[in-house]
Amino acid sequence: MNAIAAQGLGKSYDGKTAALSELTLRVPQGGVCGFLGPNGAGKTTTVKLLTGLLRPTAGECSVMGLSPQNEPERVHALCGVMTETAHLYGNMTGQQNLEFFGQTAGLVRAQAKERAELLLRELELWEARDQKAGQYSTGMMQRLSL
Repeated sequence: MNAIAAQGLGKSYDGKTAALSELTLRVPQGGVCGFLGPNGAGKTTTVKLLTGLLRPTAGECSVMGLSPQNEPERVHALCGVMTETAHLYGNMTGQQNLEFFGQTAGLVRAQAKERAELLLRELELWEARDQKAGQYSTGMMQRLSL
């Protein structure tokens, strides 16, 4: 099975101009894929289509055999996206952010706290766990966001 598959994938935001046109792609399980290109090449559009954040205007795609358009929750349970800008609550500590997102993903409070502490140690952010996320460096924010 392919981890990621796209066949004739396309997206137009205005119905006239193609932001992405006829993308066909296969990434096997365990494979690595990167998108390189200038601004406006369709990299972010592709990622948004693969994660179900956008609906294609042409073609189809799947992630681990799941349709991001029809089963976005199941796709989100398997993968996430790290953009160049981390999206965290800057007024909350690193630990509070992880516990909050853990609870929104269905963990009970005690499980979210335990998982947050494990992740903070693994990400080498334990010493900064009580620091407001807005005070983290860019690299720290990206690790926490991941």
